[in-house]
Amino acid sequence: MEVLVALVLTALAAGALAAVAATSGRALLSARNDATATMLAGARLEALRTGPGTAGTDVATRAGETYVRRWSAVHGRGRPDVLDVTLTWPGHGLTLATEVWR
Repeated sequence: MEVLVALVLTALAAGALAAVAATSGRALLSARNDATATMLAGARLEALRTGPGTAGTDVATRAGETYVRRWSAVHGRGRPDVLDVTLTWPGHGLTLATEVWR
């Protein structure tokens, strides 16, 4: 009887560990995708800040994930220009915006 209880408890513990491992793996993948999207958006903002402010779209693939990047620059006419970059990838999205004097 005690062996049966020990086996049941071991099986429950193994199931719990598997669930925690799966959740941790998804969290790490999500964090990596968020960091990649932030890097891609920041790079485009820097390019907009130093170059001509035009709108556009491109696609970037990093580590098997495809990101669609859209950006725009609204000229401020006496006020700062507004620059923004939006990245989308399956199930997620991110927008970074800033202002710059030109």
